[in-house]
Amino acid sequence: MSRQYKRLSKALAKSLKLTTEELEQSFRLATIDEVPVVSNIRHQVFGAELKANDEAYLKWRYFRHPDFPSTLWVFEYQNTVIGAMGTEPVELLNCGQREPAIRSMDAIIDPKLGSHGLGAWMVLALQERYSCILVCGGNADSKSMLKKLFTTLYVRQTYKLMLVSNGYLKNTGIAPIAGLIAPAINLLLSAYYRLKWLKFSTPHDIEIRPIEHIDELIALLPESPGVLGSVKVLRSAEYLDWRYRDNPMAGFMVKGVFKQAQLLGYVIYTFNADSGPENSKFGRIVDWDVFSTSECLEILSSVYIEVVKHFKLLGAEKIFITLNDKISSGAASNAGFILREAGSELFVYKKDAKPDDAVFSPDLWYQ
Repeated sequence: MSRQYKRLSKALAKSLKLTTEELEQSFRLATIDEVPVVSNIRHQVFGAELKANDEAYLKWRYFRHPDFPSTLWVFEYQNTVIGAMGTEPVELLNCGQREPAIRSMDAIIDPKLGSHGLGAWMVLALQERYSCILVCGGNADSKSMLKKLFTTLYVRQTYKLMLVSNGYLKNTGIAPIAGLIAPAINLLLSAYYRLKWLKFSTPHDIEIRPIEHIDELIALLPESPGVLGSVKVLRSAEYLDWRYRDNPMAGFMVKGVFKQAQLLGYVIYTFNADSGPENSKFGRIVDWDVFSTSECLEILSSVYIEVVKHFKLLGAEKIFITLNDKISSGAASNAGFILREAGSELFVYKKDAKPDDAVFSPDLWYQ
């Protein structure tokens, strides 16, 4: 047990008028019947940002199968759930070695009660239970705490590709004339992308085609992991099935890259037809992998371009992708994406790890 955990446990227990044993017992795995309570706290914390189907999301993420235990942790105080923290079991591929890890997410504290240091304590409690924890992003309130309890890696970058300018212009100072100048700008954007893609040479012996269902993608996966990055969450058949089957938050589409019947890579993407960032319809590339070291950049660039073309047919105004490795960044640039937001964080905790462990090296990650 870490000294920091012992010290905070003693202080928090005193603040809540509990013994340290009662404090530890108050942090437990949730039951499915507690999903509405957790969702209610989330609505208080996030307000209009939260989608109406939040309960379905929580059940999908943390109660996927009756044979698997919940991975949603809750803190119960005076017979009421006042905090929660979700975990996602993953397998980390660390320079060829497979290691168990979790992603931590969806951390909340009931805003009516104040934290009393509860958020930091729950993080430390997870660190007592798990050997490796990953946290992506975090909000303004949590980042300062995460930076004290984790190693911070600035590895995630968001890129954007604008297909049409209508939504963007309506949110600028020239909104009154946006409708007049948008058609001309849209023509210029379309011409720019056509010229950019003409300069790029797709490998002649590959075929890019839709993969209709996640089961088809899983059946096509090779036994060896993808070639992107030396440190990453393993995108196994089980991982893809868990993340993309029956997800209530979005419908996913897949394009695969083939050489004859062999799968060389894939891209998973989703289209939001509702109003999104800057009141526009938008697409997002959410996952991808490549299984060929030969022409890896060309393969990924080609499938990104085909996905962008599909988004254009669907009526997307802009497309987002968050990435960090050099091959994915180069492929995104070839497709026409530009850097929008640099340096968002990945927070890493690894128990008893040496400082030179590859997991702490941003350049080795594929995230």
